[in-house]
Amino acid sequence: MNDDVWKNLGKILDYMKEDVVKLIIHLYQLPTYKTPKMKHPFTLEQETSEQLFLDFLRMKLGDEYYQIGRKAMQEHIFKTKDEQGNPYTKSGLDWSNSFYQISLNYNVSDVVTYAHEYAHYLQKANNTTSFMLGETIPIFIEQLATLFLKEQFPNERKIYFCDFERYQWNEESVTSEYICLCEEHLYTYYSLLSMRYIFGLLISCKLYQDYLLSPSNALKEAKQFALALEEGNFNAAMEAVGVNITYENAQLHYTNREFYQLLYCYKQHYQQLVNEYYQLNTKRLKFWK
Repeated sequence: MNDDVWKNLGKILDYMKEDVVKLIIHLYQLPTYKTPKMKHPFTLEQETSEQLFLDFLRMKLGDEYYQIGRKAMQEHIFKTKDEQGNPYTKSGLDWSNSFYQISLNYNVSDVVTYAHEYAHYLQKANNTTSFMLGETIPIFIEQLATLFLKEQFPNERKIYFCDFERYQWNEESVTSEYICLCEEHLYTYYSLLSMRYIFGLLISCKLYQDYLLSPSNALKEAKQFALALEEGNFNAAMEAVGVNITYENAQLHYTNREFYQLLYCYKQHYQQLVNEYYQLNTKRLKFWK
């Protein structure tokens, strides 16, 4: 990341404490339900997960993105083992910046992992806006991959945990001593990392609700959002997804109405997942207080 980006990010820290704490209070102190662990999810071999990932691209995103994903696979953009043949224990961009690590669980969550890292692979920009909003499209693509898997395996319970695992990963991340609930860390770049994932979840849930209403319109919104990130235009990115949040002079500007609109989409998404899962067991639980 270049010096100008880090300089701009440093300015953001001047107001970050208030916004981060406000978001954490609303997003991570409300849930009363914890996702149970799956003891015996059915297993998927790596080749099967990769094929399902490509099928997802073709069926949900279209041939253009399918061809990009197919080529990425052929060029080994996604790798599951290091040079010594040891499996990777975490997923993400490798330190060399030349490929993406994939940590395999050998179940349907691997398809979601491929989808997330694929979205990062498509994002090439290196600017302040792409840093702040760069997790939005990957999380949205995760959600679409989960939807695709539900259609393919409607009775597989593990699929209904994929989004919850993302939620809990973020909850653990933002409440970690290494991120922003300790006073000594509130004014560090860890605060920016937590904001990045909070933004990603909020806006991706808004995109997902739009997708349920009109898949074609939501994919257009996502594409315009991604183009705005490439151009480093935060305000255009928010406008693309119908959110009136602006960024100017290293500060965010938004009304309570906008904030609660995003929060509503967020709650609605996870409550829907709970209801869907417990319909399989003829039970219903309330996720939010």
